[in-house]
Amino acid sequence: MNFVAWGLLFIQFIFDLSILLGLLFFDDKTVIKNQNEHRCNKGKRKSTVYLFIALFNESKGIKNTLDWFSKFLSSDVQLVLVTTEKEKRVFGENKTLQRINSLLSLSNYASLPITVVNYPFLKGNKGAQLNYAIRQLDKLMPDDYILVYDADSRPDLKSIDELSRIIQTKRPNVIQQSSLYIGNYDVSSPYMKVEALFESIRAMGLERRNYLVDCKMKLDT
Repeated sequence: MNFVAWGLLFIQFIFDLSILLGLLFFDDKTVIKNQNEHRCNKGKRKSTVYLFIALFNESKGIKNTLDWFSKFLSSDVQLVLVTTEKEKRVFGENKTLQRINSLLSLSNYASLPITVVNYPFLKGNKGAQLNYAIRQLDKLMPDDYILVYDADSRPDLKSIDELSRIIQTKRPNVIQQSSLYIGNYDVSSPYMKVEALFESIRAMGLERRNYLVDCKMKLDT
């Protein structure tokens, strides 16, 4: 039993050490240097950015989601809400879809580029919803981009602008946007504050480092 405990302790030590190294060496200067090594693909059409949000049992909070993401929308940034009929199996009716249809009939949403795709099956997870929506969206072009968020995601107001700039100039294959879990830190419980700190450390020390290492490997090949 002691060998198992020591083995688990060693694995945890290596994991924590990798996060610490990521925080120490993969800083903003490294990110900027990495970005400068990319080359622009000129001559292509301007890509459209689609914000995909898969929804399940979000009827109570969907207005807040709509209000937040509506701030980013334009002809080049469009919103796709993906509801699911699984709500009927679980709750007896698709309340989220009903609520969205009610909201979109209001004048302040009518002119916005918002598309609703309803996943028609009673079984299927978030991934199944997103894959179905992609297949149904005829207007998607090969050089367009899909950014996936949750209903409770609240990206910074400058975040989508920065992602759009990267997309139009760098044309990356994939973008991973790391999260900092400190937006409501002051009003969180002590437990959630600790959780937020650990998640933010992981995002900056592990996810960010993996992104840079992956980009470096692609640039070197």
